Amino acid sequence: MQVQLLIATLSAMVDKAFIKGLGLLVALAKSREPRALTSLATQLGLTNSNTHRLLTTLIDQGFAMQDGEKGLYGPTTLIWELGTSVIARMDVLSASRRVMARLAEDTRETVHLSILAETEVVYLNKIDGAHAIRAYTEIGGRAPALCVATGKALMAYRSAEAISKASAIMPRATAYTLADPETVAAELARAREEGVAYNRGEWREDVAGVASVIRNANGTVIAAVGISGPRTRLLQGGIERFAEPVKAAGREISSLMGWPGTKAQALEW
Repeated sequence: MQVQLLIATLSAMVDKAFIKGLGLLVALAKSREPRALTSLATQLGLTNSNTHRLLTTLIDQGFAMQDGEKGLYGPTTLIWELGTSVIARMDVLSASRRVMARLAEDTRETVHLSILAETEVVYLNKIDGAHAIRAYTEIGGRAPALCVATGKALMAYRSAEAISKASAIMPRATAYTLADPETVAAELARAREEGVAYNRGEWREDVAGVASVIRNANGTVIAAVGISGPRTRLLQGGIERFAEPVKAAGREISSLMGWPGTKAQALEW
């Protein structure tokens, strides 16, 4: 009985700390300017030491930052990034369905809608192709970004630091997996220039793919659409033959998301 009471007490303490941390995060996000520790503590009804511990945790997790000279605290863009990811995910699912269905019908291959999650892609939606033999993936499933077409398309618009990080932990999944960072960088530069990325059996040896990015109204890359199928079938006759229909699908979904298609408005992720 005493053990159960202790567990319940500890659980309540953890929950309270979590709630206080969320309150502090909201206070930082809604503030028009950086805040002093004492000001935050007073607003939230916390002690300075408790507020300092919570701020340290938020900084450690990337949600807050401190101005070293003035000692003031403010939020990072991570909150904004998370929020825009959720909104974009909801919008792009609706906007892409009809276009994905038509791409699947035209190419007869499986079509995927993906977003980037650090160094992996997450499959938000898929439409199976008409062929009896096709690529197998699951909605909600993940794959190393640099090993699949949608991931390469998305990573082509990330910073050199992000690409380097992904390259360092990229698994050597098959004999076709890109072998070194220089090759990866060249592949992504080509994908960015041509507007389309390819996977030639780099994650699953018998599966290939073609993908292009999707932009929002500001031109920011938010997702990717692509096709995948058996490597022998896609490579036969040249995988590049799928580039135009896939790019057209990416452009159409981007248009539905409000992007006018002007290169000057195209921003990096």
